[in-house]
Amino acid sequence: MNRVLFFALIALSFVACEKKDENTAGTCDPTKIECADDGVCLFDRVKGDYYCTDACDPLAADACDDGYVCEGITDQENRTACVTKVYLKGKVFDLETDAAIKDALVMAQNTKDGIATDVVKTAADGSWTIEIAVPRNSHGDPATGDIYTLYASADDHIPYPSLMRPALPVTLTQFDPETADLPSSAWEYSSELTDIGLLPVKDEEKGRASINGKLANPFGGVLIVAECAAPPCPYNYADKKGNFTIFNVAPGNYELAAYKRGVYCEKKTVTVAATDITGLTLAAKEFAGGSVSGSVNIVNAPGGSKTSVVLIPESTFHETLVTGVVAPGLRAPQPPAAPNINGAFEITDVPEGKYVVLAAYENDGLVRDPDPNIAGTQIVHFEITITATTKTLDSFKITEALAMVSPGGSTPEAVSGTPTFKWADDSSEDAYNLKVYNIYGDLVWEKDIDGVSGSETVEVPYEGPALEAGMYYQWKAVSYRKDGPISTTEDLRGVFYAE
Repeated sequence: MNRVLFFALIALSFVACEKKDENTAGTCDPTKIECADDGVCLFDRVKGDYYCTDACDPLAADACDDGYVCEGITDQENRTACVTKVYLKGKVFDLETDAAIKDALVMAQNTKDGIATDVVKTAADGSWTIEIAVPRNSHGDPATGDIYTLYASADDHIPYPSLMRPALPVTLTQFDPETADLPSSAWEYSSELTDIGLLPVKDEEKGRASINGKLANPFGGVLIVAECAAPPCPYNYADKKGNFTIFNVAPGNYELAAYKRGVYCEKKTVTVAATDITGLTLAAKEFAGGSVSGSVNIVNAPGGSKTSVVLIPESTFHETLVTGVVAPGLRAPQPPAAPNINGAFEITDVPEGKYVVLAAYENDGLVRDPDPNIAGTQIVHFEITITATTKTLDSFKITEALAMVSPGGSTPEAVSGTPTFKWADDSSEDAYNLKVYNIYGDLVWEKDIDGVSGSETVEVPYEGPALEAGMYYQWKAVSYRKDGPISTTEDLRGVFYAE
């Protein structure tokens, strides 16, 4: 099957170059499919006109000359041609010291279809370069725009994204070839979004071993968890060849498990001591896939509100922060659709494993009702096994979130000095509780606040220990009546870091 059917389209403005042995016998009309032998009518930026260029085989390793890649041309009936390669570039650095991190692992994954890139190691200066697949139209412009998520991990550092640091989407929506510094054989893109800072682990956790292995079938973008007795457990992702490395694994016994929609692998038991473990293989498993169904009940929220439901491997779930790592693809609706659930839902092709299901987890203005005294508000744990492949869940009660203002009301935000936490007032509350956690999940500061009247917002200055430079934090507020909690801020908002 033509590879273009599988690769993401990224919003990027550039022009195509022809394969070096192209047919140059005259110009062509890009609105017509007229090039012989399945050739493609491409714009040549040097000659300033359209010419027929030879077709290529996207599955052949030597389909194109060095510096070129075989991609589909979307407005030429997805015929393929050799075009200049496209790369993402960036750096990985230590957030506390600003020092470059050498030998960090970086990869990218398309949020639309879950296709992953190769994983690359950073150089001594922390720099990295990843080739990405970008189908073109006949002028070299993209047909549409997709979003990439970057993943970075390194020895003695917390991986990015992490439980408290959601990934910032990399969308290449603008790129001007007239002003960009482009080499003759490639297009390169970098920005502040491709420079990734990593926080070190706690001092007592440094120097731990890593686990290296691969999937027997080369599935990319698979979440690999070293499942342990006390979650959250160490994890990382497999690249497009199925290779993975999990850093900072404490001595002990683990069971490696793979999670991605439609990917089924045998688990593998491993004992970790002081040295790295290498050469592991997770074999494919015969499994038809599980299914999870249920419904949401949205109350006390604006009309037309819609949400999503996600499955989180229990081994990555943090009970205090009520967050975890969403298994790729295990979401209703299917990625990349916007939240659209306001009743029944179903998630299919679920691998074996223990899960936590969270509704209204994403930033959609809604939250799980925090009142534990009513039905449909409890956090649900369940398991899919070879003998129990289906799970029907009770209805989840969803309510309107307390709207955050700052810091971190929309995206992670830098703060200096002493921040003031600000959120929209809940008109029916008697009191609030405010908590601040650091990236390790430690409670840094907590305060109870009386209810507010006559103001649209609640503002509470921070009075806890001095914030550490480079450290990431998250704050959460809950509103209460006398008989219990009534709403809370959203799960993924309120993230900030100290400058």
